[in-house]
Amino acid sequence: MFISASHVPNRVMRATLVLCAVATTAFAPAAAWAEPPDAAIDSMPAVEVIPVQPVADLAVSQLASGNPVQVGNLLTYRLTATNHGPSTSVSVRLTDQIPVTSTFVGASAGCFANGAPVVVTCPLGNLASGATTWRSVTVRPSHLGQILNIARVSSPVTFDPVAGNIVSVVATTVIP
Repeated sequence: MFISASHVPNRVMRATLVLCAVATTAFAPAAAWAEPPDAAIDSMPAVEVIPVQPVADLAVSQLASGNPVQVGNLLTYRLTATNHGPSTSVSVRLTDQIPVTSTFVGASAGCFANGAPVVVTCPLGNLASGATTWRSVTVRPSHLGQILNIARVSSPVTFDPVAGNIVSVVATTVIP
């Protein structure tokens, strides 16, 4: 028996198993040994490595600094991204769609805002399994009533098998 395999982190391992039947000379003619056993091993196909996308369960949560908040006052959202593993998540991005009836005031360093409605994007880089990080986004509500803030965490590289925890919606009441 011969096993050919290799280990490459974050990749599926494919092994080739060759079983060689061994017979005694009493039962096998001399021609059965005409090809040396090593020749069969040398003619085996090379080990094929198939790249596999890393898997990590990303999650996002958020808190509003004041609820309710008075119209025209500052309201800060604290957005928390967590990687529940098992792999490091690569090129993680935290986005926050601010309420349409609010004005964007600012965000943590490295974050930027664009679009209409305004979406704040915070590139987080790689997030190790078990790691948590947070960013803040500050807005100024301009209308009375309930406003919704929508945060999302994602990675264009790492597969997330749990889609139910990558979006967080927080409702805040704006009062006079």
